[in-house]
Amino acid sequence: MADNSLNHLSNLINQQIDYQDDLSDCLLKAEALSKVSLNNDFFDCSDEIKHNYFWALSDIIDSAKMINEKTLSLLFERKKADREIT
Repeated sequence: MADNSLNHLSNLINQQIDYQDDLSDCLLKAEALSKVSLNNDFFDCSDEIKHNYFWALSDIIDSAKMINEKTLSLLFERKKADREIT
C-alpha cells in the first residue's frame, strides 16, 4: 500500500513539474508580448494588428489559467484523498 501511495505521489509531482513548465512558457510569451506593446511603434500599428496582438495575449492568459486550474485540481484531489486515508 505504501508503494502505491508513493507511486501516486511521484506521479503527482511529475505532473506538477510538467504543468509548471507549461505555465512558465505562457508567462514568458506574455512577458515578450508586453515588452512589444511598450515599444513606441506599437500604437502606430493598424487596428487589425493590435486586435490580433491582444487576441494572442488573451489566448496565452487563458492557457495559463487552464494550466493553473488543472494544477490546483490535482492538488486538491490529493489533499482530499489524504484526508480520507487518515
